[in-house]
Amino acid sequence: MAAVLPDEIRNSIIVGIHEASSERANDQLRELRERGIQKQVPDLRAALKDTRDLPRVPAGVPELPDLLQILASAKENGKLEIPSGIPGVVGATVKLVAQTSLVVASHF
Repeated sequence: MAAVLPDEIRNSIIVGIHEASSERANDQLRELRERGIQKQVPDLRAALKDTRDLPRVPAGVPELPDLLQILASAKENGKLEIPSGIPGVVGATVKLVAQTSLVVASHF
């Protein structure tokens, strides 16, 4: 589906998915460290680092906005301001859905 969308929106979707998976890998690495078992699972640790460290694709795409921060600001100011426009909101929404899906999937 993303392939037929305009470049800005397609790139935002790609970045949203990448950021969600990268943050999830960071969370899992942190959990391994906190449990003190990172040395017992070197292959898993390496795979998580590889996922986390994938280059940002495509290069040059701006940071995605924080949807919760945008909504809190809108509530406070009575005005919805989206700094990165529709592509940013699409990417941030994709990121939020991907994050939620990864958390839910981790419970199964």
